Amino acid sequence: MGRITDLKKAAVAYGRWQLLRGYDKKPPFGVNIATEVKGTAINALLRLIDATPPKTPADWADWYVNLQRTKAPMHYDELRPMTFPAPPAYPTKFDCSWFATLCQHDAGWPDPNGQGYSGVGNTATLAVHGTKVATPHRDDLAFYGSGETIEHVAVVCNASTVASMGEEGDPRHWPIATCGDAAFHVIEYRRYTP
Repeated sequence: MGRITDLKKAAVAYGRWQLLRGYDKKPPFGVNIATEVKGTAINALLRLIDATPPKTPADWADWYVNLQRTKAPMHYDELRPMTFPAPPAYPTKFDCSWFATLCQHDAGWPDPNGQGYSGVGNTATLAVHGTKVATPHRDDLAFYGSGETIEHVAVVCNASTVASMGEEGDPRHWPIATCGDAAFHVIEYRRYTP
């Protein structure tokens, strides 16, 4: 039984290793794993995974943007409850708040909605958690609106860019000032900690 558990761990580790290195295809769980991981190499692979710096929410946002461009069509949809498949699997339909929450989830950070990843949450629940900050940093969330009401959220990737899932064709990178919508302006930035 222990050997089967080790092989399962190795398969998950192998998939995670591929994902962290930018692979855009599902790793060959249970198919080619035997040719890639043999015997004591399982422990070496698990150590490699443990030594790999964890990805942050912005890293995951960038990964989803690249995935949308190169492989899988993702679509805008306001479905609930949110689901959080373990990478390398991913949802193909989600909205802005789900995208922001998904990136936090994949990074292993606490639910920014304060709901313990129960599948509920939206832009409003995101906006009441975290710490409001004046200057955005990578991994913060940017909140937008056309007036004073928050209508949209995106993941800050750098000082001038966010990753957003606000319309069909997203997720993609947009200028931080408007998030691709001339009617929008930044209302606030919030920081969440791992």
